Amino acid sequence: MIETDMLIEDYLIEGVMGSNPDDQDACTRSLRERLSRGVNPPVQQVIDAGVVPRFIEFLQEDKRPNLQHDTAWALTNIVCGTNENTRFVVDCGAVPFLVELITSPNDEVREQVVWALANISGDCPAFRD
Repeated sequence: MIETDMLIEDYLIEGVMGSNPDDQDACTRSLRERLSRGVNPPVQQVIDAGVVPRFIEFLQEDKRPNLQHDTAWALTNIVCGTNENTRFVVDCGAVPFLVELITSPNDEVREQVVWALANISGDCPAFRD
């Protein structure tokens, strides 16, 4: 097992999973930042914490483009992990929502979604199809 450079604190998971929009925003952003740093980001910890399905729900928050952006960025970094990490995100149903966000009115959301889809499609031929 690969050691990670940082731990994921419980309050971040609770914030993502909770109902307070400010906590959702702040904790998703913090997880996205942790997934973006270090040689060994805590990808498996985030998956094991159960937040990926919640992230996919956040992709559907049309009135919260900052949350969509941070969520798409977090998912982009998760699918940069192992093939199993990518398969997990795909199996959770992220792809249709990412594809839908290609038409987002927010430039940053669109850009990040394209990165996520490129990483997914580049993982293996089955994901391109």
